[in-house]
Amino acid sequence: MNWLQPLAEVTLLGLVPLILLGTGKIKGRYRFGVLAASGLLMIADVLIFKIPATELGLRLDNLAGSLSWYLGFATIGVLSVLIYSRLKHIAPVQKWWQDPHFLFWFIPISLGQQFIFFGFLQSRFQSFLPAGAAIIISAAIFASAHLMYRPRQRAVIITFLGGLGFALLFMHTPNLILGSIVHMILNLAVVQRNTFVFSKPDA
Repeated sequence: MNWLQPLAEVTLLGLVPLILLGTGKIKGRYRFGVLAASGLLMIADVLIFKIPATELGLRLDNLAGSLSWYLGFATIGVLSVLIYSRLKHIAPVQKWWQDPHFLFWFIPISLGQQFIFFGFLQSRFQSFLPAGAAIIISAAIFASAHLMYRPRQRAVIITFLGGLGFALLFMHTPNLILGSIVHMILNLAVVQRNTFVFSKPDA
């Protein structure tokens, strides 16, 4: 495969929007709209260039074989969040079930992030980079999308570690269905335990 095409795809559809958000050229309050637009353009790219669904992790043939790997990652992730929040004496979110994030947002956010950062971007990186480089870069990009969260250092470290886990799983046994479900579980754990929060929109 010509490396110029996937390089252009990840740069224009993935890196440029994140750079604009990270540098404040686009305000943080528009982050979901920007990521949604990027996701739609990625879907258009997939359709135009006829990228196979299996290459993006949209598959059922490895569902049973992948389940134990994703379940194990979800278990480790949730336990890590619980232990960390207790050690740091972080007060959990009160009445979390009333929070709009839990009512409306965590499902589309989890689905969208799995597709954008791993199904699309990582599969593009894997087409022209060594496996280790694709995993690390995917995790770093995933973490960079959380630079607007506070405490920043904690948010970046946690999401980088989570990104490494998702990237390794995608490399070993790619399945966006299971990845999205696990992402929802970890998303809920992180938000409910108040591990890190989004900063003020114009900050």
